[in-house]
Amino acid sequence: MSSLTGVITYKVLASDNVLYGPVDMPTLIQWAVDERIVPGTWIMRSIDNNWVPAGLLSDLAPYFAKAEAQPKGAPVLNATGQVQPEELRQFDLFVGVSNEQLVQFLEYAEFLSCRTGHVLIKKGDLGDAIYFLLSGTVRARIMVAYEEKDLTTIPSGQFFGEIAMLTHSARSVDIVAVEPSRLLRVDAQSFISMSQKLPDLACPILFAMSRSLASRVADLTVRFSRDQAAEHLWS
Repeated sequence: MSSLTGVITYKVLASDNVLYGPVDMPTLIQWAVDERIVPGTWIMRSIDNNWVPAGLLSDLAPYFAKAEAQPKGAPVLNATGQVQPEELRQFDLFVGVSNEQLVQFLEYAEFLSCRTGHVLIKKGDLGDAIYFLLSGTVRARIMVAYEEKDLTTIPSGQFFGEIAMLTHSARSVDIVAVEPSRLLRVDAQSFISMSQKLPDLACPILFAMSRSLASRVADLTVRFSRDQAAEHLWS
């Protein structure tokens, strides 16, 4: 209990083994709603300095129950029949692709529809797919001491996740739906199969990925050069 206010406070041992707090119960409730803490998260109560799993705190239990009752993940369907080939024309990499090839591409893709606030990708998850945003908006975020830091907003007509798909590396950020969104997902195995069977279709996609990666590297190089110049100027 806080000696100044008489309010019971709590400390949270997060999954990254960092201790956060003290915080009050309304903050804990919000973290439970946002799934930043789960029933197994360890929490210390200032009133008795005891550590307990979050699921045993009566004030939090209803929010965990509500989260369990909600459908997990975005429904996944075969893209064929869910997406019209013409929708793919909004992506620059499909501009020179024939309608027949677009139909073939959809055979290798999965269709996802997600609600506002849905976490499509979680930082640390193993990446094995590229995503094409058909409609809606998503944002890339990182969590710093349970605080959200937005990195960028991704509009429809853009793709993301290609680095993790190509390298099978861990996702570096969370991707969260800003509004109801529709996406195509192509996993690594499907992409390899498409590359082998339909090289004329896979080549423009690979070229677009390469151009996107080259642009990012160039931006990082410019940013690094500026930082180095500023450090030299003031040293």
